[in-house]
Amino acid sequence: YYRRDLEFHQTIWRLAGNPYLERALTQITLPAFAFAVILLQTNKDFSLKATANEHAQIAQAIIGGHKAQAVKIM
Repeated sequence: YYRRDLEFHQTIWRLAGNPYLERALTQITLPAFAFAVILLQTNKDFSLKATANEHAQIAQAIIGGHKAQAVKIM
């Protein structure tokens, strides 16, 4: 899950078409994702299904060209 989650976000960064932004986000976010993995493993309320649903909504908003909706969901 965690690897795919990171890949999801990296794909969005890559699609932005700004290699500097992609590089900066990768450098900043990789440690944060590692920390999140540790926190989520101890969170009993964490739901993979709910998180997958949120990611699907983000992707649909981006694909549909609904920037404001994607930002709101995120």
